[in-house]
Amino acid sequence: MELNRQPVIKQVRFLLCLRHPQKKKASASSTHRLAMLRLIESPPELVVDASELERDAVSYTVDSLRRLRDEYRDDQSLAFVLGEDAFAEIESWHRFMHLLDYANLIVLARPGQSHKPSRQGAWPPADKVCSNLADLAGRPAGGVAHFANRKHAVSSTMIRGMIAEQKQPRYCLPAKVWCYIRHHRLYGWHERV
Repeated sequence: MELNRQPVIKQVRFLLCLRHPQKKKASASSTHRLAMLRLIESPPELVVDASELERDAVSYTVDSLRRLRDEYRDDQSLAFVLGEDAFAEIESWHRFMHLLDYANLIVLARPGQSHKPSRQGAWPPADKVCSNLADLAGRPAGGVAHFANRKHAVSSTMIRGMIAEQKQPRYCLPAKVWCYIRHHRLYGWHERV
């Protein structure tokens, strides 16, 4: 008898970019963002990838995925994880139709969000849509799967907004990261005297 096994995710990389193509300026420097990621105690499967910070050009996701694809075997399954809000704007991304040449996409919706089809409704093509992780694991690239995050309605925008309003984002950040933000007065935080 064969057990029903879920695919194993061997590594998750956090990619930081120096120059985002659709944002004027990051609200914290790349040095601070990198330091905060490195403060998070995590298993070795979670890797901070700072290679994009060394680029002297705008970081386009399609270029980052092409670089990662070059690092792995052609048959290795790669997936790029993004939020439903970002996916709703994907047709505005540089060469978005080529993302699936290099990786699969895992789209996560926060509680209360539902999948919104792209503006034209033609992308991704129906034959690229997968219903579970096993379908994605079976292909090196080219699949798109949507999943609901039923537990956490947290976003980085929400956390930065709380900090700017001088509200402590309890339960949203690891304690070391929250201490770092306060110490460096990031995102508009200032200590009350």
